[in-house]
Amino acid sequence: MWFRRYAQAEGFKAAVQWSDIGRPIPEGDEARERIRELEARRDPHRRED
Repeated sequence: MWFRRYAQAEGFKAAVQWSDIGRPIPEGDEARERIRELEARRDPHRRED
């Protein structure tokens, strides 16, 4: 889930580079937090419920 969102926000090439350099793909709570960060950057006026 995070990988797809990251690829949508930053581009597929950036997402592949993330894993190619050995960085672990976020899971669980960390993935949810990073997705919130991506969405906040994309739409700074979005409210969290």
